[in-house]
Amino acid sequence: MRGVAKERGVISEKQPFKCGAQGYIFAPKSYSRSFFCKKWTCEKCRNRRIKSYENILKATDLAVTSYVSQRPPVTTNEEKKALDNFLSQQIKGQYWTVRSDERIVIITKCKHPNAVRLQSKYIIETLVVDILNEPWKQSFAQRFTQSHERNEKRNKKQVQAKVNKKTNTAFAKWKRHDDPNGETALEQFEKLKTDYERAAWLEGHVDEVALYDRGREIIGQYHAEAAPPRSAAGILYQCTV
Repeated sequence: MRGVAKERGVISEKQPFKCGAQGYIFAPKSYSRSFFCKKWTCEKCRNRRIKSYENILKATDLAVTSYVSQRPPVTTNEEKKALDNFLSQQIKGQYWTVRSDERIVIITKCKHPNAVRLQSKYIIETLVVDILNEPWKQSFAQRFTQSHERNEKRNKKQVQAKVNKKTNTAFAKWKRHDDPNGETALEQFEKLKTDYERAAWLEGHVDEVALYDRGREIIGQYHAEAAPPRSAAGILYQCTV
């Protein structure tokens, strides 16, 4: 079998593809999806992520005005520790941090040291957008963080999502993106009702799909079931020699 595909929404940088390309996933409930690089240097992905962070802030119960303070970027472990101490000791209630290579901005509902009061609408629609469009060398690093209280809720949802994902583990994905043949193959795979049939189909398309662990597992079971039974005479002979 050929290389193993990673079950995640980010395509390896070694595989050339168009950001937003359509991919095809073969599973008990097969589906197609768009794949994004999720890099801050990609304008399409940056705009999508900025929009999602705007929506997070809009979904909170921020008052008409909120408090904002600005700090220099963190470049050393000592500076990171100082920021963590500030957030844990000086900030009361919920907070959000937004980062670039040039600055870190802290947003809170309550007044905190060196904070100024600004319109929440301006913070969400202008300030946050401006910061996230500033340079950022760490292409995949987290730029928008939330206080521990909100992170706990988010982590619970992520854990539940992983549990749900395990109940519908994918077998493979079509190697080529934006490929009409992938869509046709998906329709064929959807008609298969047993793992035996699915394994046989995957075997016949081994050069066109990248297998996941579950795909290799059912192919192994397929070979075991397809192997001819050993004859009783052969078994008896082995026992007597």
